[in-house]
Amino acid sequence: FLYFIEILMLHASNVSSPPPLLTPPATFVVMVEPVSFYSNPVTAETNTYQMVSAPLVADSDAAIREHRLVATRLANEYHVDVLDISGRTNSENLSLLASHQEDTTKDGGENLPCSEGPLANKPDAVFPNNSFSMHTFSSASAHRPPLVVLYPMSPGRRDEIPECLLREWNTKASTGALTVLDLRHTCAGALEGTGAINFTHDGRAVFVSLSPRADRDVLEHRLLSTDGGGLGLSAESVTDVFVFRSTDEAGVLVYHTNVVGWTGRGICAWCWESMQFDTEKERARCESFLIHNVCGGDSKKFLTLTRAQMRHFCGNAIEVINRKGASILCMSSAAWRGYTEAQQHILLAHYGGTSHIAICDIPTIERLGGGSLRCLLAASISHHGVSAVAADAALPEGTHHTLPSVPDFGTYSSNDDDDDDD
Repeated sequence: FLYFIEILMLHASNVSSPPPLLTPPATFVVMVEPVSFYSNPVTAETNTYQMVSAPLVADSDAAIREHRLVATRLANEYHVDVLDISGRTNSENLSLLASHQEDTTKDGGENLPCSEGPLANKPDAVFPNNSFSMHTFSSASAHRPPLVVLYPMSPGRRDEIPECLLREWNTKASTGALTVLDLRHTCAGALEGTGAINFTHDGRAVFVSLSPRADRDVLEHRLLSTDGGGLGLSAESVTDVFVFRSTDEAGVLVYHTNVVGWTGRGICAWCWESMQFDTEKERARCESFLIHNVCGGDSKKFLTLTRAQMRHFCGNAIEVINRKGASILCMSSAAWRGYTEAQQHILLAHYGGTSHIAICDIPTIERLGGGSLRCLLAASISHHGVSAVAADAALPEGTHHTLPSVPDFGTYSSNDDDDDDD
């Protein structure tokens, strides 16, 4: 992540003119290769998508192969910036994270080795998006350094962040180049990162399905609050919040929001029949936002999933931006097979064919971990500023809608120095 920021700063100093208005910043993805992988009986108490079985070496090896294939394919075939942290070696080469001068997108993405000890008994460390999130800000009025949030986890999911990341983040935070909001030990409830919180592509709206792993108080009073130091995500960064509850076929709360649905640029998919809001007015507000603000008024781009499709992880997908500026939708083979033929055609038409839909087979991880491909990717979140572009004429009267401003990544310095000469 920090290497990514340095590359952006170098790029910014060499750009003679700003990028086009709607040029999105590339997504940076962190993956954590499991040391050993098996079904966690503690998390199974709240995750009905997970199968509990005895630990087997064959399953662990299969999960590691699946993980490596995802990292390799995203980097090589789809040109996504991937930092793959390996826990299977005792060598700790932290320089790769902050100052390595080679391209992090070479064969298979960059591989950052960390000590295997702390993660040896943490099978769910393979789902790093639950433990931390990485934020950058492009609005001039919200000029601030990149933010890393460390989340309070539920029992069975604590202490999963690789130590090499924590040390490097804290070192950068001490210089003012990075802000760390550490909620791990100061909250009574759990809020499991972007498993619990689904951000829109511009970071300006969030969707949260309440569960034992998504506490409303932590969301509203710790993450979305700037009280006590201004470290949280302010109303300037996040303008719309949608909170609801989702249940499976048996009426059990779905453990994570990112199982329920996803939002992309101009398209989304949600298990609408499972989502229960406090009021009908709030339900209508969310539906209107998804159709008009996310899908640009095209209701056909709002793909509604059934609970059976949610069970196939159709909601557990993520859209990322690759190095070429193209949108790439990432999901598992099980998720793709779960979509109807009509929905598949809509996805193919929207993304321009299979070259922009990354479909990876990860059956072992899904069966024993109860999570799918989106859970493997801790993807950077870019909070765009508001531009002066007028509201889309297709939107209903009174609907607030803005386009993101020109990205301003990489220009922050702790002393607010505007000199970009390097």
